[in-house]
Amino acid sequence: MNRSTVHVWAATILIILVALVVWVASFDTRTHASPGINGDTVGIENGESLDSYVARADATMKEAGAEERFALVTFTRPIDAGHAATVLGDVQRVSAVIIGRGAPIALPEPLAGEGRDAVFHRTFNGIGQALGTGQFPVPAPEEMTAVVVWDGGAELRELANNAEVLAVEALPPDAAWGQFGIRPVPIPGAAESVPGV
Repeated sequence: MNRSTVHVWAATILIILVALVVWVASFDTRTHASPGINGDTVGIENGESLDSYVARADATMKEAGAEERFALVTFTRPIDAGHAATVLGDVQRVSAVIIGRGAPIALPEPLAGEGRDAVFHRTFNGIGQALGTGQFPVPAPEEMTAVVVWDGGAELRELANNAEVLAVEALPPDAAWGQFGIRPVPIPGAAESVPGV
């Protein structure tokens, strides 16, 4: 064997070894681990009827103690920002708004001196600005179907008794924001979703 043949074989073996190491490393879960499964979820389950969902949500309210917790509040019909602010009254925190069957949209707290309706309007306008450009502009949404709130059990039960509220489904008190799933509840008169949301 001459010297150039040895170099070719050495280079070939080196390339094979590097490829083998890369291939084996691609199975290492530390480089692409999926987030852990979290069992906390609110909203209607696949195949669940609206009546069954409301009964299940009511059961979570009966079990809810005094501790503060997140809850999905679904309205009986789509309602506008001012009406939602009135229905929600003194709820301690509104964390997200849901429009139709769209994904929840996180909300900030109201600025000093303003009410929740201003936050809802600002959010709706922001969505309208984001969707209102381009060849086929989409108007800003004007109504919501649900919100995610944070408050104590007694306050949530009081909210559940409001005639404009279809259901309040409470999460366990240890559920952390961003770590639970939210499945929107279809209600009569609601759009399927806001395009792009």
